[in-house]
Amino acid sequence: MPSNLLTPEMFANFDLFTLFKPLAGLYLLVWCAICGKGKILRNEHLKCDETVFRRNMRLICAAAGVLLLLSGVIDILGGMAPGAFIDPTSVAGWIIWALGLVALIGIMVYSVMMTDREAMRKADEEAARNGGNDSRSPYGRSGRNVQPRMPSSAFDFDDKEDK
Repeated sequence: MPSNLLTPEMFANFDLFTLFKPLAGLYLLVWCAICGKGKILRNEHLKCDETVFRRNMRLICAAAGVLLLLSGVIDILGGMAPGAFIDPTSVAGWIIWALGLVALIGIMVYSVMMTDREAMRKADEEAARNGGNDSRSPYGRSGRNVQPRMPSSAFDFDDKEDK
């Protein structure tokens, strides 16, 4: 067995982002796509049926997860054993990375396109009117960070008292 199997030079291009890509890919693939439990799959204000939204989002998450996982493995193994795996700086490495990025952007775009902004705005206004006593969330609000609004009378001053 060769003694120079793992040398410091192999880890020269190894950084935190190199670990982040396969971990994010595993999260998207296992937790979101396979288990269907990711927070990214929750949306209270949908324009379409929830089952259709969850199915399509799980498919996009599966594609993004596979591509990010593959890109991360290419980065790790290509940097550790040059020539034994796909070089991360090669055209194939860049194409897989770009497809993973497109899939991540696709998750965001699909979520935004399928969100009913008008229903979300009305729910936020209703939560603000109720003073945060919304039963949909254990925190007293609809899950969004809704700031309570001050009544307009708080800023009306009587000039008559000054006279």
